[in-house]
Amino acid sequence: MYPKFIVLSLTTLVLVLLGGCGRLVTSAPAPVLTARNKAFNYTVVVTKSETNKNTYEIQMAAETASLRQLLSESKIKHEIVRKGAQDVVVALDGVLATASKKWLLYVAGKKKLFITLDDVNVAPMEQVEWRYEEPTKP
Repeated sequence: MYPKFIVLSLTTLVLVLLGGCGRLVTSAPAPVLTARNKAFNYTVVVTKSETNKNTYEIQMAAETASLRQLLSESKIKHEIVRKGAQDVVVALDGVLATASKKWLLYVAGKKKLFITLDDVNVAPMEQVEWRYEEPTKP
């Protein structure tokens, strides 16, 4: 009886000691990108003035993204209010819109009008820029 007990005790001791020698994983491994699981890079620029620009790089799995998704994913501090059926950008990156200056949207260098932030979808190669400037009269 004693030899079985000794063998069992030694086996348990060895398993306990060796069990703690494995590699400790502290973070999940990086995802493997396949043709179905691609990551796309988006760029959002916030231009407060000619000399004050902030550029945000966002990586998403979507082949197109709405303005609302880009603002949310980029962590740009923003405030949007709904006036009737239209979204109005009240504040962006800590700067409030005023009576004389508004936040205007440019996609791929061209001014873009929108009703809601979900109406405008952009592709990864299209740069999104929010400019703080005086609106021009139509």
